[in-house]
Amino acid sequence: AQMGATLIVGSRDKERREECRKRLLEEGATEVVALELDLSSLESVASFCAATNHAVEERSGIIDALVGVAAEIHLVPETTPEGIDRTFATNHLGLHALVRGLTPSLLRSDGGNGGGGAEQRRSRVVLVGSRLETKGSEHLNLDILESTDGAMLGTDQSSSSDSDSDSSSSSPMDRYAATKHGNMLLAQSLQTKWCESGPLVCVLTPGMVDTSLWRHFPLWYRAVTWPLRRVALRTADDAALGIVWAV
Repeated sequence: AQMGATLIVGSRDKERREECRKRLLEEGATEVVALELDLSSLESVASFCAATNHAVEERSGIIDALVGVAAEIHLVPETTPEGIDRTFATNHLGLHALVRGLTPSLLRSDGGNGGGGAEQRRSRVVLVGSRLETKGSEHLNLDILESTDGAMLGTDQSSSSDSDSDSSSSSPMDRYAATKHGNMLLAQSLQTKWCESGPLVCVLTPGMVDTSLWRHFPLWYRAVTWPLRRVALRTADDAALGIVWAV
């Protein structure tokens, strides 16, 4: 915002995105477009992408940077109206659909995005990762996909005949870890696909950050861990410095 950027922000909460829009304008943003976006809904993602591609085409003609930061941890497995595990839908599937839907604006440029031009002219796709990415590889595999009929995570797998698909993969942190591992695979596949002719893709892991990611945990847990989170965890502003650097 302080560099005079035009910003497009997405949020499922109307009040929060309006608050964000006003704050960014106060910080110096040239223009801020605030749109509804619920990453757990593929329909919402499609609408956001259509509106964003239209807005970008009317302005600069290209997205210089796309930042994927939204994530959730649900203690009790939930499914979306589309029948998808909500943690998986929000943290990975919706993000995947978002990148795919915005690809036309990420690749559109005069003379090619990065082809023959300076490195700094390449767009950026920055995904916020987690240290649990490596653990996620234990819970994101074809056996689990097959044993749950594609539901993947957050389901009762006790009836599965596959010994590798045990109930441990239904724990909240395991579901979260699997989605973050999926985002790493997404980043790798995008970088392979785009090579030197498309956006530069990176996953940035800020470490443990004191955000509203813990809002679905019990009140007693949040109360007990509050002093530790305030002292030991990074603030959101501090963690955002790395994201801005990646952009």
